[in-house]
Amino acid sequence: MTGKLPPIACSVVYGDYLQALGIPLRRGRLFTSADRDARAVILSESTARQLWHSADPIGRAIKWGPLQSNEPWYTVVGVVADVKEHALDSESTAHAYILAGHRMGDSPLWINNHHWAIRTAGDPQSLAPAVRQSIASVDSEIPIERLETMQQAVSGSLSGRRVETWMVGLFAAAALSLAAIGIYGLVAYTVTQRMHEFGIRIALGATSRTVASLVLKQALSLTALGVIAGGALSFALTRYIGSLLFGVKPSDPLTFAAVALILIVAAAAASLLPARRAVKADPMIALRRN
Repeated sequence: MTGKLPPIACSVVYGDYLQALGIPLRRGRLFTSADRDARAVILSESTARQLWHSADPIGRAIKWGPLQSNEPWYTVVGVVADVKEHALDSESTAHAYILAGHRMGDSPLWINNHHWAIRTAGDPQSLAPAVRQSIASVDSEIPIERLETMQQAVSGSLSGRRVETWMVGLFAAAALSLAAIGIYGLVAYTVTQRMHEFGIRIALGATSRTVASLVLKQALSLTALGVIAGGALSFALTRYIGSLLFGVKPSDPLTFAAVALILIVAAAAASLLPARRAVKADPMIALRRN
């Protein structure tokens, strides 16, 4: 390939690293022992797409640095799925994998900062003593900073976002409570002003269900207008909250529908007491006032 490469994160890995992490193979093959004597590279899907679009990347060559440099060329032998480097709420970055131990020039390519991935069908925590013992049997001076499961790693990467989400959730719950109180106060005031009307309606044969529906209809109509206006404003501001979301698109229609339903249910619940008061309007009092 000719031209300038996009910024690519490069990981030096051992043979079964990709299998241990369960990163799916999309094209080509994974590393083999024969690649120790070759310059083979495996790319992520997004990297291959940036470089060659829809063309088959297998067998193509890339190098790091200017084309005129003496850096060696690497042959693409496989393409794997994209991964998120630091956190699940971060964007996938262009990535390349090179096999540790092969020779780059006159020196073998090794890594100093090791991260080991162990895949097990049982409880991973139960393997911790055996892992420490195995590493110590090779070199007792190798420091082991920490052992953690993939679940712990994922949870730790989202801890900051989780706190922010809890805070937003608390403020949203407070806002929903205030909205329900406001709706209750408005509907209760309206019912008080219309008690004379409700009494006459009952005197003319209106049922309790009819009177209650009048109260609920008024409350839900106002709520529907608020939901429409708030939904339009929220849709316009979704790009500002996208960084707080994971696994949900900012404009997800199911989320908007769920929020609208919660608001309507809250409004209906806030209107129940005023509606109950309306159906108890005394028709005799209303008639005497006339």
